[in-house]
Amino acid sequence: MNGPAQIYLNCKFWPKETALAGKNTGMAVSVFFREEQFSQNPVKGLLALHQQGLLFKALPELSHLVGLPQNPERHRLCAWGHTLRVLEELPEKDLELTLAALLHDVGKGLPGVRTYKNGYPNDFGHAERGALMTRGILKRFNFSREFIDRTTWLIYHHMSVPYEIEKVEPWLKKLGRALPPFELYLRVQKLITLKEADKRSDNIGAEKKIQALKKVREEVEKFYLKSK
Repeated sequence: MNGPAQIYLNCKFWPKETALAGKNTGMAVSVFFREEQFSQNPVKGLLALHQQGLLFKALPELSHLVGLPQNPERHRLCAWGHTLRVLEELPEKDLELTLAALLHDVGKGLPGVRTYKNGYPNDFGHAERGALMTRGILKRFNFSREFIDRTTWLIYHHMSVPYEIEKVEPWLKKLGRALPPFELYLRVQKLITLKEADKRSDNIGAEKKIQALKKVREEVEKFYLKSK
């Protein structure tokens, strides 16, 4: 990535927004999120919001991710830098997937989630906390119930994707208890796309898992064809 957005990746982007947020800040950001240009280039869009002094005023839930250390055995970047790399790695630029990527780690670093082992930080349960937080955020921005359900579903399950082929069918059967086959298929395809972007971003030793995810996607196709 070139240009001013590079500051995100170095975790030198600090939330020092000087403009005052007005009463219509949330509405302005809500409209901005729905514009096609945001989904097509979300990092550029976020930088523009920041430069206007709107980003962390409209989304204060994200501000703690800036400079938040992650486990160095798995990540090279802070939580905010990682989030922006995930957005950059998305091959599909639809709004559900974009907002799921933006908010997928919003639960990291919080009390009750962040723990330490051998001096390294861990965030077990951040997906569940993040999904709950995202539901509130998207409600605040007046997204539809269906949009909120699908987006929070992606966040809630982004840590559940298996890498072992033998675990895929039981995983799909469990997920499918509450969803019809085609809806499950569509959601899982997006979930795998999110997981691939997550791994490509800054994960150490991620190539094997990315290759495994390709096989997982093939198993999802097989499972769906059997369930039709």
